[in-house]
Order: sequence, then structure tokens, then C-alpha cells
Amino acid sequence: MVSAMGIGSLWWSWAWPMFWQVMVLVLLVALVDRLIRSWAWPQVRLALWWVVILKLIIPPTFALGTSLTSAAFDRATVPYTVLRAAGMFDDLVGCGGLLVPALEGSAPTSDWAHARSQWPVAVGVIWLLGVLLLSGLLLIRYRSLRRAYLARPARRTLPSWLDAMARSAARQLGMNRTPEVVLTSAIDCPAVLGVFHPVVLLPTDVPETLSRTDLRHALLHEFAHIRRRDPVIQAMIASLQILYWFVPLVWWVGRRMHGLRELACDATVARTIGDSRDYRQFLVDAARRVVARVRVSALEMALFEREVNLLSRLKALDRDGWRHQRTANLTALLIIAAMVLYILPMGTAVVGCPT
Repeated sequence: MVSAMGIGSLWWSWAWPMFWQVMVLVLLVALVDRLIRSWAWPQVRLALWWVVILKLIIPPTFALGTSLTSAAFDRATVPYTVLRAAGMFDDLVGCGGLLVPALEGSAPTSDWAHARSQWPVAVGVIWLLGVLLLSGLLLIRYRSLRRAYLARPARRTLPSWLDAMARSAARQLGMNRTPEVVLTSAIDCPAVLGVFHPVVLLPTDVPETLSRTDLRHALLHEFAHIRRRDPVIQAMIASLQILYWFVPLVWWVGRRMHGLRELACDATVARTIGDSRDYRQFLVDAARRVVARVRVSALEMALFEREVNLLSRLKALDRDGWRHQRTANLTALLIIAAMVLYILPMGTAVVGCPT
């Protein structure tokens, strides 16, 4: 029992500071992103959001002397300071950041002391059950989708000309290996499925319904996801979303970063082909086909997240940021360095459970 209580207290001393630190950081990053979105390239904005991912990996005690946020939060619990200043309680007992009111002059009963010592264990068990449940659901969904999309009855032999186009597109992007391309009737729009060995899925009617130019654009976009390691990144973000399921804004961050990855892939394709006009028209035509579809799979939308705003993608291509990749990379590095030095370190002394 003692070991369980110790583990529960240790978990809470990690979970509560991470909760409020991540929430504060997400709001700050969202504010900066909004301020720079009118001029910043997608790569720069995406790099900005990577600061949140870094925060989810490092411990909440991480601190630097240059930090502006550590000075703003001199305790691991903001509510403690607010309530104490307001005089709402005669006494506040901190237990891993939890506020426990105690009546002045009265000692806690043994039952109350026992309950107070047990709650970190109970909350930790709830968190663990949530992690296991979400992990199981994600695994089941991925396996069912893989069976449905890659099943032999739904697959069609790849024409030789399309196979040659895929190899040419991979070489154009500087890829050492051509990703596998599968024609399947189980999907309605191009997508990438898989993590370490991703497969590009194309609808079976694509060779007949798309022009050779549009089909090449579709391959370049999906190959750009693979070249940028987006399937691995998405898997990592999904893992962090499951680990931090109790932080609501983490799920919003995942969707936000997905949209920016789409913009970054658009920039990669535009830079590769050297002219964004044909690619812009391809995006418009693709959006029309999606809107015109009678059947839209909710499961497909949940996995591939095709709700990215078309207008944002077209505006990003209008800025021709894809022509200035080195400048974008340098700007991204400077923004990350500033965030890591001044904003990311939020570590403060964590209030522990009294013994």
C-alpha cells in the first residue's frame, strides 16, 4: 500500500504541473501563431507548434534562468495563490498541487487523512485506464482500416504507366525508395496509410477520372508526406494525445499541426514543380470532387482528417513562401530558440503531499 501511495503521489506531482503548464503554453503559442500567420511560411508556423510537442516530452521541472514563464508562476499551482490572496480559506493544505481546505484549530480526522492520502492513487488508476482504453481503440481502428483498404478483393493491379509515374515522382522529390502505391476500391481520395512502411492509397477510378498532370500532383503530395516523415510524426502525436488525454488542448494541437503539415506539403510540391498555378487548380478540383461525393466515410475523415481549409492552402501558395526555403528554415530555428529559452521552461518547485 505504501508503494502504491508513493507511486500515486509521484504521478500527481507530474500530472498536475504538466496540465497547467501545457495549457498555458498552448495558449501562448496560439497567440504567437495568430500574430505571424499573415506573413509566416507554413514551415515556420509548424516549427512553432513543435515547441508544444517538446514540452510534452520534457519533465515539468525543466527550468532555465532565462525563462519568463517560471518567474510568472512561483508555485506549481496557480489556484493556490489566487485563493489564498482572496482569503477564501483560513488554511490551504497543498498536496501535489491539490487544494484541501482545513478548518482553523481542528485537526483532520483519521478517515479524512486516509482519504487524502489515497486520492492520488485513484486518480492515477483512472488516468492509466484511459490510456489503455484509447490505445486499444486506436489499435483496433488501425488494424480494421488496414484490412479494409489493403484487402486483396479491393485491390487492383497497378498499370505499368502509373508505376513509372510513381517512380519518377519519387525521384523528383529526392526519395531513395519509391513508396508502394495501391489502387483500392475501399477509399475515395488519395491518402497515406501506415507508419514505418507507409502505403499510398489511390481510388481505383483515379487512372480514368484524373488527368496525368493531376495524378502526378496527387502522388507528389502524398509522397511529400512520406518524405517529411509525417506518418511517424502523426503516430508520435497520437501517442502523446493518448498519454495526455486529460489535457483537452493537446487534442486541438494535433489537429492544428495536421493542417500546417498539409500546408507544408503543398509548399514542397510547389517548390518541386516550380510553378504553383497548376497545383492550385488541382486543389480546387479535388475539393469539388470531395464535396460532390455522395458517400463520405466518417471513419476515413477521422483517420486522414481531410477537413483542412482549402482557402488557407490556396492563400499559402499565393505567398510563394516555397521559393524561400532557407529563409523559412532560419526563421523557424530562431523562433524555436526564442521559445525554448524564454517560454518553454516553466519548472517551479512542486508542492508535495504532506506526510
